[in-house]
Amino acid sequence: MAKKKLKRVSLSPIVNQLTRLERAARKAKIKSKVKADKKALAVRVKKLKRAKKSIRGICRAFYI
Repeated sequence: MAKKKLKRVSLSPIVNQLTRLERAARKAKIKSKVKADKKALAVRVKKLKRAKKSIRGICRAFYI
């Protein structure tokens, strides 16, 4: 079987989308008045940051 050349892909659109979501969550957290909402949004910001970090790690590992 002949070797197939894989197309090089970029994960930067995903990282950019996560950055946008993170900024929106941070802005919502600042504007929020309810303490429970602030807490939930803080968790969301952390999750988005963690996801972004792991995708960047994958990019570095595979030289993408």
